[in-house]
Amino acid sequence: MKHKTPDFDIQPEQPYEGDAFDRAKVVEPLIRLIGTLPGNFVIAVDSPWGTGKTVMLKMLQARLSAEKHPCLYFNAWETDFADDPLIAFIGEMDELLKAVWPDEANRQEEIERFKKKAGMFAKRAIPAVVRLGTMGLVELPSDMERVLAEASGGLADDVIGEYLKEKGAIAEFKAKLGKVMSAIETIGKKSPVVILVDELDRCRPLYAIEMLERIKHVFNVENVVFVVAVDKQQLGISLGAVYGSGFNYIEYLRRFFDLELKLTHVSNSTFCNGLIKRMGLDAFFDQRAAQGFSGDRQELETTLVQLSNLFNLSPRAQERCMGLISVAMSQISDDEFFFPIHTAILATVRVASEDVFGKLAHGSRSVCEVIDLIERKRKEKGIADSIAWGRVRGYVLSMRDSASDSRAKIYLDGEEALVQHQGTPAEQKAIHAETLNWANGRAFPSPQLKKLVERIDFAAQLFSE
Repeated sequence: MKHKTPDFDIQPEQPYEGDAFDRAKVVEPLIRLIGTLPGNFVIAVDSPWGTGKTVMLKMLQARLSAEKHPCLYFNAWETDFADDPLIAFIGEMDELLKAVWPDEANRQEEIERFKKKAGMFAKRAIPAVVRLGTMGLVELPSDMERVLAEASGGLADDVIGEYLKEKGAIAEFKAKLGKVMSAIETIGKKSPVVILVDELDRCRPLYAIEMLERIKHVFNVENVVFVVAVDKQQLGISLGAVYGSGFNYIEYLRRFFDLELKLTHVSNSTFCNGLIKRMGLDAFFDQRAAQGFSGDRQELETTLVQLSNLFNLSPRAQERCMGLISVAMSQISDDEFFFPIHTAILATVRVASEDVFGKLAHGSRSVCEVIDLIERKRKEKGIADSIAWGRVRGYVLSMRDSASDSRAKIYLDGEEALVQHQGTPAEQKAIHAETLNWANGRAFPSPQLKKLVERIDFAAQLFSE
């Protein structure tokens, strides 16, 4: 049993094994598309944080390599301590250059020259905000404009000279890069070369901008395709915070991407099932079944999927839920009832609404706080009431403290009145009866809210948010 979700271990021979994100449906068509591109092409893979972009890129890398496309995976966030993304980028290109460089005799010497050429135009002295201002994408303060104007006369010759040197260095660099990338078919590789850039939206805004600039203006050579994983909305928010609310990030980012692929949301049912397997929880459920506690796995999975759909939990948030549940499992003795549904409810509430969970943890509120949260979200999303939701409410109410939770008693009295009332429609009466059945029934031992909350609260303290 694992208490933290392990990273996906992408096997080159079987990259889709355990594909909880169901990304094979995206990767295979993308590979076919990339094979038709001449290069000098940038594809954005747009999806919110925690929705499996990295897994998708790793699968794509494995499949591209199997198809004999030279491929480099580059994590932008791990390098944003560098002054210029170009330096970090070239530093990561060793293996790719070795794979595509046809001349083995003087390969290393040429690679070093290649790097020196890149160093000649790395990190210009003009700040990125000034470059954006001259492009009309941000409004520079008047005093900055005045200083630049005053300085421009004295620095004109130096700036022009440096510009011409840089322009020449870039042209030589691109010519060398283009020549190398065009020669890959002579060594039995397929065109194009593919460079995968991950975690761009987690970088410093200026670093992210400079990375895109380098990709578009320095590496725009034939036979090279970039696939950039990014949460465009989040990156746009970061850029807006730096350059002001009037900054048109949508139009700006569009300049860098030739195509944009929007990842679809993975099925919560598929993801949850895969998550249980990845975390090794089946062994726990198998042992419980052998002791007579059957059905725990299915009840846990069904409840977690139902609530994940309700609260729009991302895969990353579902992983946090399962981590809390896993730690709670470790606290269960062999002869103790696990309460899978109750545990799933409390873990989800802890992730979806720390405020409501905090009220339960401090013993100052009724379990009806959880029902309020669920019902509010259900109505916001326009989800019709049903037997399934009546059952969830019943399980929540079964955790009440009968001696002190007066609000829960009032709630149950209301449910009983609706069941007994002649005017209640049969369908609604069945839902209220379901709530009463699970709130008062003894199909399972009476759970102790305090103990269950303490287990989830302890688990939450082990994980950083």
